[in-house]
Amino acid sequence: MARGKLRVIELSAGVEGLELTEGAAKVHLKKDQGVFYNPVQCFNRDISTAVINEYLRERKEFIIQNKKSWEQRATILEALAASGLRSIRYALELDDEFIKEIVANDISKNAIESIRMNAQLNGLGNKIRPNMGDAVLYMYQCKSEGRYFDVVDLDPYGCAAKFLDPAVQAVQNGGLLCVTATDMAILCGNTPETCRAKYGSVSLRGKFCHEMALRILLCSIESAANRHGRFITPLVSISVDFYIRVFVKVEASAQKVKLSTSKLAIVYCCNGCENFHFQPMGTQVTVEQKTHFKNSRGPPVGPICDNCGGTFTMGGPIWTNPIHSRDFVLRLQQSLRSYTQLEVTDLPDFEAQRRSLESREQASEIDKLSVVTAENSNNNNNNSNISNNQDDCNRGVQKIGRTTVERGRFQTLRRMQGIVNVISEELLDVPLHYTQEKLSQVLRSDTVPMIKLRSAIMNAGYRVSSSHTNRTSVKTDAPSYVIWDIMRHWVKSRKIVKSAELATRQIILSHSIKTSVNFNERQDAIAPSMKDKSLRYQNNPERNWGPKARATATDEIEEKRKRLQGKKKRHRTNANNSDANQQNNVNEPREDKNDKESQGSSSVEPSGHSEVSTDLDAQHLTEPTAKKIKPESTTHAPA
Repeated sequence: MARGKLRVIELSAGVEGLELTEGAAKVHLKKDQGVFYNPVQCFNRDISTAVINEYLRERKEFIIQNKKSWEQRATILEALAASGLRSIRYALELDDEFIKEIVANDISKNAIESIRMNAQLNGLGNKIRPNMGDAVLYMYQCKSEGRYFDVVDLDPYGCAAKFLDPAVQAVQNGGLLCVTATDMAILCGNTPETCRAKYGSVSLRGKFCHEMALRILLCSIESAANRHGRFITPLVSISVDFYIRVFVKVEASAQKVKLSTSKLAIVYCCNGCENFHFQPMGTQVTVEQKTHFKNSRGPPVGPICDNCGGTFTMGGPIWTNPIHSRDFVLRLQQSLRSYTQLEVTDLPDFEAQRRSLESREQASEIDKLSVVTAENSNNNNNNSNISNNQDDCNRGVQKIGRTTVERGRFQTLRRMQGIVNVISEELLDVPLHYTQEKLSQVLRSDTVPMIKLRSAIMNAGYRVSSSHTNRTSVKTDAPSYVIWDIMRHWVKSRKIVKSAELATRQIILSHSIKTSVNFNERQDAIAPSMKDKSLRYQNNPERNWGPKARATATDEIEEKRKRLQGKKKRHRTNANNSDANQQNNVNEPREDKNDKESQGSSSVEPSGHSEVSTDLDAQHLTEPTAKKIKPESTTHAPA
């Protein structure tokens, strides 16, 4: 498991916080600030650093070779910075020759204070500029003022759709747009109507849903860019853990924007065997070196599946062009080989440490650190820039005993190398994929070993690869009937356990086998990433490995939420208690003097009888409490 190093510290007198070390960055977080941080996404930040660094290196080479008059150092915008950890890591770990300035924007006042404090803590006062504002409005404002960014990074909590339109406008022509989406339930087909409303595409449920989620997001980014005369070129697209992450180059060209119809397609997926077919949104025809665009004709299938007799579900449109750039992936793969693994061993158990803080005496035994900048940051104006006094920043770093971490050292390097290796082997011109277990599930047969299945496809004269989105994926350019011929041959050559015959299975097995099937294993059917034992698909390293709770937007919103929480329930309770109090006064029996004297002479007060009970204000009681203290009858039960 690779994640940041956490420990409890004292930020200032009486103020406890957390010290986090991840990559080359060390940040402090106040416990009561509510700044969002998720250690699970350490891989996200690691791979983003490597991809951006490679992109900026490629950008600089392009400027030099083509003798462009562009600024060689880039400006980066992190539109939703939260704790600022990502921006700080970019500033520390990206090559200095590539970076001019990093703008860390967030709408939360607490987040901006955290960014300012941690930027000073790491000696980055001249490189990171905090900005408090709404991400959408800020990107629109930058575009209107002609201030563009070479890299725009979007890592929102949940859906990224509302940030895409301003982002494709705020990025420089030829710039890099990095987008994360964590709403996988929507993108993977649980609520297709919501996916259509947010991303403009209908999602489908299937074994290929994670790759389809990537293609839906790319389609949405392309559509947003096309509206402003721009188009995208995906460099790397990754589905991992509970989110997807894409890195696309955004360029301007009115002519190339017209090609977008041929990059998108509607998907027809069979409900029985999960065969899929594509209907392009448009076609392009080149005649005498002139390109003409025409409407696509369809549908590509009839109402009934030829393979199993099932019906089709329609989804999309999705991006059907390559989701990776082969050249860029190979460059990234080569650069990752030069990096080293950052071993994070013997880390303190944060949860155990936090539980041990039962008193101030126990807390004092832990290595406490005092940060002067934490006290000073609260006095700074929100719109003021970070202090440019580098000496003060360096002194702040020395106070926490910060140790320098070399660039190119990542805690998740082995996983990064494994995923990039699998991506480099993917068939880029083949959208979506089959899965090993689904093919066997449809026919109620035992599973075909992956090597035999891949060998059979290659022996039939077709290409095959895996997809990084699914460990049992089979991505191939073979027609669907070839895949099912291989499965029919496998089932008929095996002793299948008798089971209830399904109509789907009977129909599929009734077709004749037209393909020459050969299961002889081939050495080239074993992917290089299998041979070198790369970390291709990582299991969840711990429980609850997933998204965290959303951070609060602002102090005002949080205070309003607490003030209004349970408002309706309180009104109902007050009304019920008021009615109960009035009813008690009406039903209270009259007492004569003899009764009062007899009660007064008694040394034991009956249960539930007290003057306090009848005088309590019902407004301060919950409904169950009001019922509990309701006065009982003064008549004594017979002995």
